[in-house]
Amino acid sequence: MRERYGSWAAIKESHRAEIASYVFDGLPEAAETFSRIEQGYLKVAPGALDAVKYLLSQGIEVSICAELKRTLGPVGTDMVSRFLKRQGVMEYFYELITPQGKINLRDGSVDLKYKGSSKENGTLYDILVGDLKARGIEPSEAVMVGDKEWSDITPAQARGLKAIQYAGFTFRAASNAEHVIRHFSELKNVIAGAK
Repeated sequence: MRERYGSWAAIKESHRAEIASYVFDGLPEAAETFSRIEQGYLKVAPGALDAVKYLLSQGIEVSICAELKRTLGPVGTDMVSRFLKRQGVMEYFYELITPQGKINLRDGSVDLKYKGSSKENGTLYDILVGDLKARGIEPSEAVMVGDKEWSDITPAQARGLKAIQYAGFTFRAASNAEHVIRHFSELKNVIAGAK
């Protein structure tokens, strides 16, 4: 799989179904058990919660964009919202925006116009820019914070969003992001300096 897709990050983020098929012999119960156990090892990045709280205190809405490939169910059943619930941080985020739909994390409603979109090819950002403009927000007033150049930074910038690359947990190649941070505590200074 690595030869086909290029990196472990690309495999894990975009090809989980193939992992489940290959590693777990297509047994959904085994894949679900792995996913449940995996949640116990995942943690919020150091300084991330403080950074999010700071953004909220400045009147900045915080949402999550994830390349979630599996079908959405009720909040807490997909990998990302399950993580947010387990970590006790769901209340700090407004929406979960995915290629399966946009979930309002306050009331659980789903907007399916994102279905079939992709972060990597930028179609998710095309829809997001339209949503922002409908709310009177220009793309240049929005910021994408992510770790992957190919799915978080370049496609977002191509649609006019600002980009900040988080490079705190692994080495990444040089980025075209406006800023690169190694710890989420740096986000406060970057945002404060942009005002």
